[in-house]
Amino acid sequence: MLHRLIVAVFAALLSGAPAWAFDAPRGVKVVNTEHGRALADEDGMTLYVYDRDPAFDSLCRDACAKNWPPLVARKGADRVGRFLAIERADGTSQWTYAGKPLYRWSKDREEGDVTGHGLAWVWRIAQP
Repeated sequence: MLHRLIVAVFAALLSGAPAWAFDAPRGVKVVNTEHGRALADEDGMTLYVYDRDPAFDSLCRDACAKNWPPLVARKGADRVGRFLAIERADGTSQWTYAGKPLYRWSKDREEGDVTGHGLAWVWRIAQP
């Protein structure tokens, strides 16, 4: 029995699957940044959370959402691991992670950029 467990562990390690693999919506991945690992969209752009958002609700609307575009979920999307799609006030759907709505920062230009981290002391990178 112990032998089978050891073989299974080594097989998993050799399979090439990253140790941090997790269930996520299509296109969401993990990137390395100067602040550690962060969630990113399909283009590798860092995702952020807004500390003032209550669980499963987005307060970032209108002008805020222009600077901090929500991570859009397709209509009818539900749960994938710790990700859950919520309906925004404008009727669109947005992904959350562990209850916190996810956003991009419009000033980030390249994969791994984290120029929005710490802005106004309320924006932080979304960490897995």
